[in-house]
Amino acid sequence: MNPPVIEVHGLTRHFGDLIAVQDVSFQVRRSSIFGLLGPNGSGKSTIIRMLLGILPPTSGKATVLGRDTVRAAEAIKPRIGYMSQKFSLYADLSVRENIDFYGRIYGLDRHRLAQRRGEVLELTGLSNYQQSQLAGTLSGGWQRRLGLACALIHDPDILFLDEPTAGIDPVARRQLWDLLFELSGRGVTLFVTTHYMDEAERCTDVGYIYLSKLLVLGKPDELKALPEITPAGTRRYELRIPSAVEHLAALRRRTDVRDATLFGETLHVLINEPLSPQHLLQEIGIAAADIDVREIPPSLEDVFVTLTANAESHAETVAAATGALPDGQDAATEAVAPTEISPPSHEPSAGSVKAKSTHGLWAILVKEFYHIRRQPITLFFVLVVPVMQMIIFGYAIDIQIENIPTVVFDMDGRRGARDAVAAFEYTRRFQIREHVYDEESFQRSLTSGRAKVGLRIPPHYTDRLALGEQVQLQVLIDGSDSQVATTAQNTAQLLGLNMSIKLARAKGESLQLAAAR
Repeated sequence: MNPPVIEVHGLTRHFGDLIAVQDVSFQVRRSSIFGLLGPNGSGKSTIIRMLLGILPPTSGKATVLGRDTVRAAEAIKPRIGYMSQKFSLYADLSVRENIDFYGRIYGLDRHRLAQRRGEVLELTGLSNYQQSQLAGTLSGGWQRRLGLACALIHDPDILFLDEPTAGIDPVARRQLWDLLFELSGRGVTLFVTTHYMDEAERCTDVGYIYLSKLLVLGKPDELKALPEITPAGTRRYELRIPSAVEHLAALRRRTDVRDATLFGETLHVLINEPLSPQHLLQEIGIAAADIDVREIPPSLEDVFVTLTANAESHAETVAAATGALPDGQDAATEAVAPTEISPPSHEPSAGSVKAKSTHGLWAILVKEFYHIRRQPITLFFVLVVPVMQMIIFGYAIDIQIENIPTVVFDMDGRRGARDAVAAFEYTRRFQIREHVYDEESFQRSLTSGRAKVGLRIPPHYTDRLALGEQVQLQVLIDGSDSQVATTAQNTAQLLGLNMSIKLARAKGESLQLAAAR
């Protein structure tokens, strides 16, 4: 029995009040191609991030290769590969250098790296391509091939591909899918997100997520056979008629036509069974000789369009009943119930590797060496510029702040006050620019900018010092220059502390202690 390698049970993720993924459950079996479809913002990338162990779920549980994605995320990462929707390799490295970089990240030794490089180059068709060409100069299709090669370099058991064919031409898209089929044949499990219905047809299993909920899950043929896709009493037809687009609106207005869609030069319609398509077309004015009709099965596009319409209809019904817009619909069902299977083996495959933290450091160092070798000017910025900065900021710019202009308002005028002013000046941080003798002149000196610091000495300062009492000097600091203000404040506080210690020591020495009798 083919065991599942990915198991998801009730997976939910909230971002504040936003529900990105709600109660999603599914299984992915080994060597299968699982396609996850859904519109933008439906939660596809969030599910991948949770399966990769990058984002923890709000609730629910997911296991990859038998290991919990939260508790054993680091053990899972060496056995999985990931290819993002956008080109995320190093554009300034060559094809080979990008592949080698990822191989070193995963801890491949020189022999193993050379072996795997040859294998992935041959598999992706890059072996005959110019390996020294910079990745940034490759076309979109070749960039996708290079991204796939980097994701496969460590021989992973599971490969996650987030819209791998987005933005490339149909030929390159077809060739990339041929590579994916070959990988699946070699035993690699593929987890693919896509918007293309023809790609969904190529998947062994398909899940459709909408409004954060998984609406349906099963094999493509099973999904097409769902009763709600082609309800009892209806049939699907392909109509080849002249000027098909001109008759589309008329068909959609009829109550006996359940659905009408334009496909190239033909119309696909779902009509009630008593009505024949020939009779229907004749009623809208098309001659019988111009009608070519054949009955067709539903496509996956029909499946997803029908399920989306049903979900929107259900959401509108809930909104009308509750008076509020729901965050999704509750009628999500699975087309095929999961069967009970034996748990997968936890043993790593022969080709799996276990990366160490030092491998990543070594890979980055080698990558930077490639960059410097290709652009020697980098050495100038790495070596010369820091030296120049050290010289400029270490020697040319003197950040020592001295001689802060200071004004003194001495209301005592005696020796103690003069000693205090001298102590401020001796620090070299303050330069006494002027002495004033009234409050108005003191304030004018500060507000005009002539002085950045103001020292106000209260009356009776010397008398209180003589009595050994605590006395305060008031220091006013202009805060317009934060560096100057900080220096002045710290110096004044330190000076005040030193003066207090000196005063306390002098007071202690003056005490007369009587001898014990």
